[in-house]
Amino acid sequence: MNLHTFTVTVPVGRDILFNYLSDPHNLPEWATVFCKTLRRDGANIKIDTPMGERYFQIRADAGTGVIDMLSSPDGENWNTLPTRVIPLADKHCAYSVCFAQGDLPDELFQAQSASIKQELDNIRQLFS
Repeated sequence: MNLHTFTVTVPVGRDILFNYLSDPHNLPEWATVFCKTLRRDGANIKIDTPMGERYFQIRADAGTGVIDMLSSPDGENWNTLPTRVIPLADKHCAYSVCFAQGDLPDELFQAQSASIKQELDNIRQLFS
């Protein structure tokens, strides 16, 4: 199984970036490839993605900086994208994403890896 880890550094404190990324309503602003639109459906959040409509959740822990992003086509079978905001010196931080191929075909894994790189660049631009 292939695994890609991507990291971006930005010149803001960890809490600022963590609070921004852990709020699902900010997703369409920075995850422009993955999330075309976001809306509430009762207690659920649904997003429109290149793979169609998906349920979406964020499980975040401010103490550790972990932000797990979960998506599901049916609200039952969840895929997790583990991410973390890491404090650095001089009011900078890093945002790291670990993307595992799982059962994705190679071409789709490479395409989704490229979109993650683009979205990390969006974060860099938003906070630079």
